Amino acid sequence: MLTFDDGRQLLLSESPMPGRTALPLTLRELAAVAVSADWQPVLAALPAAPHATTPGVVQTLPADRITDVVTGALPKGLRIADAGGQPGFGHLTVDDGRGRCLVAVTVQRWKPGDPDIGEVFGKARGLPDGTRVLTSREPSAKGGAHAVEWRADTLTTDGLRVLVSEVNAPAYRLAGTRSKPVLPLDRLVRIARAPAWGDVPGSASERP
Repeated sequence: MLTFDDGRQLLLSESPMPGRTALPLTLRELAAVAVSADWQPVLAALPAAPHATTPGVVQTLPADRITDVVTGALPKGLRIADAGGQPGFGHLTVDDGRGRCLVAVTVQRWKPGDPDIGEVFGKARGLPDGTRVLTSREPSAKGGAHAVEWRADTLTTDGLRVLVSEVNAPAYRLAGTRSKPVLPLDRLVRIARAPAWGDVPGSASERP
């Protein structure tokens, strides 16, 4: 999903054709369709989105920066492919030789003390440095037979939120291909807490 500066959004998805397990387009090809200038007349015809006067969250970190940090936090020996995303969101696939898993990461800066994000982390586990951590293992909300999603969601005291999720399939909406993920849940937490995220600019508390 792409969110433009004026609030308009564009969501593209794909599903495998009957009798096939592979998607017709790669993630890179799907992203190219999403950013095509041919959408501009359609988007221009939509009514203007309401103006948010007091944004509580900043989500601007480039996708390639996100995938670079994730790649640097991965164990050696994995095959990494299909990197992509949009500002604030990056994804790639990891393969240990027994099947690919999709790893997706959302990076946000919230104003410290914001009640909206505080509610999300209301039941989170607290770490000694004040970081809040939520973990889960549930059927993938985006569908796919036997698709399971593991999530590690963290929030630091200065408002940095890093959500790392992994699906036991090469992409959302595809069937799960393995019973265990490439990366265990504790590794997802380690990725979410990687020191490199501390360099993320643009704190929500600094916005005019």
